Amino acid sequence: MELANISLPIRSPFLDRRLLRRFLNLYPLLPGPRIIDFQPWSGHAGSLLIIVGRGFSDVRSENIVTVGGQPAFVISAEENRLIVISSNEAETGAVTVALRVQPDVVRQGPRPFNILDTPSSDLQFDGPPIFSIGADKGWLSYSQTGASYFKKPDDDLPDDGPTYPVPTQEEMEMSNGQSWTTTIVIMPCYPSDQPEPSAAARQVIVDRWNQAAEFWRQATYGIWTFIPRVLEWQALAYEGAHFVDPGANQLKEGVYIDLFGNALFANRDTLQDPKFQNNRPGGFCVSYFNNGNFMRGANYGPIERLSWKVGPVTVNWHFLNRPSFIYVGDSANWGRMAHEVGHSMLRTDAKGLIHPEDVYDGDLVDGPEATAQSFDMMGDHDPGPLFSSYFMVQRGWYQAWNYPPNRLPELLRSNVFTLEWKADPRGPAFTHEYDLVAHGSSQNRTTNRWHVLRIKVAKGLDYFIEVRERPPAGSSQVFDANIPTAGGTRGGVIVTRVISGERPLNNNQQTNLITLLHGRDRVRTLTDGEQVRDPARGIIITVVRNAVSSNPMVSRVRVEWNQAPPGENPAANMDLWIQPWDDAYNSPDIWVNRWTNGGTNPPNSGWPPSVPVDNNETPIVPKVGQPWRHDFVARIRNSGTAAANDVHVVHYANSSPGIGDNNRWEAIQAPIDSRNIGTVPANGESYSIVRWTPNVNRHTCLQVHIISQAGERLATNNMAQENIFKFDSEASSPGEPVEMLVSVRNPLKRRALIRVEVDGVREGFGVYFPHRWVWLDAEGERELTLIVVPLLDNREMKKPGARRTRIRAMGFVAREYKDKNMPEWWSSIGGITMEVTCKYGAKILLEEKPVLDRGLLQVWGAVELAVAGVHVVVTAEKARGGMVSAYGKTESDGRFGVTFGYDELKDESGISAALQATIVDSDEFVGAESNIVHWLY
Repeated sequence: MELANISLPIRSPFLDRRLLRRFLNLYPLLPGPRIIDFQPWSGHAGSLLIIVGRGFSDVRSENIVTVGGQPAFVISAEENRLIVISSNEAETGAVTVALRVQPDVVRQGPRPFNILDTPSSDLQFDGPPIFSIGADKGWLSYSQTGASYFKKPDDDLPDDGPTYPVPTQEEMEMSNGQSWTTTIVIMPCYPSDQPEPSAAARQVIVDRWNQAAEFWRQATYGIWTFIPRVLEWQALAYEGAHFVDPGANQLKEGVYIDLFGNALFANRDTLQDPKFQNNRPGGFCVSYFNNGNFMRGANYGPIERLSWKVGPVTVNWHFLNRPSFIYVGDSANWGRMAHEVGHSMLRTDAKGLIHPEDVYDGDLVDGPEATAQSFDMMGDHDPGPLFSSYFMVQRGWYQAWNYPPNRLPELLRSNVFTLEWKADPRGPAFTHEYDLVAHGSSQNRTTNRWHVLRIKVAKGLDYFIEVRERPPAGSSQVFDANIPTAGGTRGGVIVTRVISGERPLNNNQQTNLITLLHGRDRVRTLTDGEQVRDPARGIIITVVRNAVSSNPMVSRVRVEWNQAPPGENPAANMDLWIQPWDDAYNSPDIWVNRWTNGGTNPPNSGWPPSVPVDNNETPIVPKVGQPWRHDFVARIRNSGTAAANDVHVVHYANSSPGIGDNNRWEAIQAPIDSRNIGTVPANGESYSIVRWTPNVNRHTCLQVHIISQAGERLATNNMAQENIFKFDSEASSPGEPVEMLVSVRNPLKRRALIRVEVDGVREGFGVYFPHRWVWLDAEGERELTLIVVPLLDNREMKKPGARRTRIRAMGFVAREYKDKNMPEWWSSIGGITMEVTCKYGAKILLEEKPVLDRGLLQVWGAVELAVAGVHVVVTAEKARGGMVSAYGKTESDGRFGVTFGYDELKDESGISAALQATIVDSDEFVGAESNIVHWLY
C-alpha cells in the first residue's frame, strides 16, 4: 500500500521499505512473530496503525492482531510490516500479534496504544477517523466498550400508529398518493452544571413540537406527517461551557457529534426498546436546555454511523436508514422546529437536504435579494409561513387524490397548471387568464382552478404564481398568519422566481435562490391591477381581480408575452446548457471513451459518440509510446427556436478528485483554453471532444463550462462536473485494499471546518478515511487517502452485485447567519463516488510462435481461467519505436486470437515486434499482462 497522505504522525522508516530494513537490522533475529515497534503511539479509536517486526504472515487473514483489547482489521500484510485499523471500540491497551497457525503464541508491542478522547477538546484539531463496515441487518445497532448487541424488532409489540422509513425522492414522485408517517425522537438534555429542568419546561417542548407536526400535516394535506416522541430530561456529561459559545448564541463549532453522541448514550435504554426499533425514527433532535436564553438551531443532516467517547466509555451507533440529526435550544418556537425538519426529513439527494437553496438573507453575495423569506417556511420561519409553491410542487403536495376503500388511490387532478415560455418574436401574442386558489384545509377539486401557475422559462429557471392568505378569525390553520399583505387585504398573489438545480457550494457564485419577481419594493402580496414584468422576455403577469371569492381566497391573473414588437429581444430564443451531476456525482452529459489504435475499447464508433455503461470507461495510464487514447466528451444542448453559433467550451480536470471546490482547475486542451465547437442547432445538441491523458496513480474530477453568449435565457446552467471513479480490488483472499487520494477543499474565503460523511458501504466491505472533519484555511485544500477494504472472500459474496460497492464521500460546510431568527445548517459542497469491485486473479499467456499467413500476423493466447468474453488487447512494439494494437475476446475455453496487418508492423529494420497481451475491462478478472513474445520475420 502507498499510504500517502494518511494524516498520521508516522516516522519515515515505517513507510519506506529500504529504511525499514535498516531499522529492523538493529534488532536481533528472534523467532517470530515479534513486534519491534508500531506507529502512531496514540490516536482515536478506529485509527490506522503500522506495526513493524518479524515473522508476520504475508497473508492478511493469517495474522491475528488486537489493539486495546479489541480485534483489529489487517488491511495489508508483509513479513516485516502489518497495516491495521483499530476497532471503533478499542480502549487504551496493548498491541498484540499472533499467527493463526499458532494462536496461543501471542506477542505484545513495547508500549500500549493510547486512545484519545473523541472529539478533542481543542476544537481546532481535525476530527477522528471514519472506519465504517458494511452491514446487512436491522436499522440500528449499538455497541459500548466492546459489548456489542443488536435487538431485533418484535413485530408483536404495539406502537403508536403506522410508521415508515423516510421516503426517497423517487418514492415520493411515484407514491401514487401514498401518505408517509415517520417518527422524530426529541431528546431534552441539560448540561452537567445545571439542575434538572422542570416537567413544565418539558411540556413546553412537547406542545411546540406538536404544533410543528400539525403544521406539516396541514401544509402537505396529510401526505407527509411525523410523530414527535419527546423523551425525558437527561443530564449531559459536560458543563455548558463545553457546548455553547455564549457570544454567538450557538454550539461551538466541532461539538455537534459530542452533543448527539452524549444525548444518544444518555437515552440508550429507551432507544434500544423494541418499540423504537419497530418505528425506525426518521430523525433525532437534541433540545438543549439553555435556561430560556436565545440559542440558534442547526440541522446536521443524515448520519449513518456515530462514535462518541468520554473517559473509558466508547459508544458506536449504526443507523442503516441514515436519520437526520438536529439541535435546537429550549427557547425555540414551533416554526424553527418545522423549518429544521424541512431541511432533511424528506431527502431528495445524496446530501440529504431537501431545501438546499437559500431563501433568506445570510451569507449571500446580495443578501437583500432574498425577498421571498416571509413566504417560505425555509426562510423566515418563526412567523410560521407555508412553504413557497416551488417546494409544494417539488414534493407533489398539490395533487388531489381519492382514497377508495380496499383499492389503490386515484389521482383526481393536478392542481399545478404549467406554461412553457417560448421566445418566438414572429409567433402570435399569448394572453390568457387563470383562477388561482389559496392553500385551504383540503385540496382544490374545482374545474379550471389551480393552486399554482408555473411558467417554465428556461432549464433551471421557473416563475411560480400563487395566492397566499392569512387565516380568518377562528380558523385552526396554523400557517400564514403573519405574511405581509397589501393594505386592507388578508392576502393576494405572489410571484416567485426560482433558480434550481444541483450545484456544489462554490466561492465564485451566489447560491441558488427563491426570490419575489416583484422585487425589493413590494415584499407583500399583490392586489387588484398590480403587474409583474420580465422585460427581457416580454412576460407580463397582472392581478385582474384579487378576491373572486374567499375562504380560501381565489384570485384571477392574466399572463401575456410576445406583446413587444418583433426583434426587441432576438437573442433570448436560445439557451445553451449541460446537465449537472446527480446524487452519485455523475453527469449524463460528460463521459470518457477509451480508444486503442483508432478504435474504442470496447468498440464505440459512429456519431454521435456513444455513452459507455456508468458513463465512463476505466481510464488506463499509457506507457511511453503506447497507443491508448482517451476522449473526454461533453454533450452541449440548446433549448430554443434558434441555433447557437460560435459556441466555445472549456474542458477542465482537477487531480486529486475532491470534496468541495476552491476553483483550482486546469484547462485540459492547449494552447488555447476553449474549444470552438461551431453551431449547436435549435432544440438540438452537439459534442465537444478533447484528448485527455490521465496521470499515473491519479483519478480525476472532470468539469465542463460552456462560455455564455449574450442574450441567453439563463447563464447559470452552463457548467457540469463528473466525479465517479472505478477501481478493481487486486486478487487475493479477501481482495486487496484500494487506495484513492481525495482532496478536501474549502470553498469559502475564511478558515472553516469541513465535515466529511461516507455512505454506501455494503456488506463485505470496510472503508477508512483519516478524519470526520478537517480545518482548512480560506480556499485551502488537503489531500487525504480513502481506503476501501474487502473483508470477505469472493466466494462468500453470493448475493447479486455483492462483489461491488459504490461508496460516496460527501463534504459539508456550516452556513452561518447574522439574523438571530435564522438557524445554521450544513450545506453540501459536493463529493465523489468510488466504485470498487472484487475480482479474481488470472494469468494471461501468449503463444511463443505467431503465424504469418497471407499478409496477416496471427497471434494466439489464452486466459488461465476459461471464461468467454474477456476483453484482451495485444500491443506490438516495433523495433524502431512506435506501437500498434489489436483487440479481441476470449472464447469459452479461454483462448483468444488477434491479427496484425503486414504493413502495420513493417519499418526500416524489417518486420519485428515485441508482443504483449493485457486483460482490460473484465467483470470477473483483475487487469493482467502476459509474457512478452519477440517475433522476427
